[in-house]
Amino acid sequence: MNNRKNRSEPRRTLMLYLDCIDEKTSKEAGKIVDITNEGFLLISEHPLQVGYTSIFRIDFPLLDTFSDISFKAEGICRWTRKEELQELHSTGIAFTTPEKVNTAAIKLLINRIGFSDGQKKIFTAAGDIEYK
Repeated sequence: MNNRKNRSEPRRTLMLYLDCIDEKTSKEAGKIVDITNEGFLLISEHPLQVGYTSIFRIDFPLLDTFSDISFKAEGICRWTRKEELQELHSTGIAFTTPEKVNTAAIKLLINRIGFSDGQKKIFTAAGDIEYK
């Protein structure tokens, strides 16, 4: 499934993976690897069911840059897939209740720990790949 067509803005990859807690279960849902004002990509050991909705707490890294340590947002699982090389699952979460507070927090995260603008190429040991 090509989900890029469903996004109005490109994902922003983060230098540090963020802890994401599912408030419904009080357990870690996984790690956030990229984020936009519309949602985030979650990497986890166990997949979420498509259509699953919860309040997710996104914990900021422990850096002097951040005054808040987390924010909460309601999100819905739009898709999930098993990764081929590891026993992990990628899951696309769309925010269902965008708020100005979340937008400011996401912008701060992207500015402080983002390393991709969603358009640049990323260079890997295997060669360069297009990132979008």
